[in-house]
Amino acid sequence: KVGTLYDLPILVGLLAAQGQLLLKEPDSAFLGELSLSGELRPAAGVLPMALCAKRAGIRKLYVPKDNAAEATLARGPEVYPVESVSQLAAHLRGEAPISPAPAGIPCSSMPSRLTG
Repeated sequence: KVGTLYDLPILVGLLAAQGQLLLKEPDSAFLGELSLSGELRPAAGVLPMALCAKRAGIRKLYVPKDNAAEATLARGPEVYPVESVSQLAAHLRGEAPISPAPAGIPCSSMPSRLTG
């Protein structure tokens, strides 16, 4: 593994393999860096990953909350902003659903005085 972007998918894979999480939707993907306390930290490279997920047919993408707006710019998978591993686990168990992120605003639609 290179970089921290794969922390969350590795953890989700391990928990699923141990039977601690049930992944009901095969067209979901996960990405993000984990802190030692289980919080998700923002990661670099989320938009390219979201675009790749779109091309791969991924329908649900779970990302750190601070990266959610960026990921929605791919106009592809439904993006779920995740704050922590415990929040994600509760969502996947159906105990506390996470709402999808609203679509972000591309820079080209921002006023020209802000985009230079």
